[in-house]
Amino acid sequence: ISSITALGRAGLPDDIGGVIAFLCSDDAKWINGQRLEVSGGTFL
Repeated sequence: ISSITALGRAGLPDDIGGVIAFLCSDDAKWINGQRLEVSGGTFL
């Protein structure tokens, strides 16, 4: 996995945990219908 990502490593829960917490909060109430790419810059 690490060889095909721009970051050079596999993703960890902490890599997206903050974003998920934000999206579940009232601060994100105006965000809807979005597609977030969470791939670490993976290329195949």
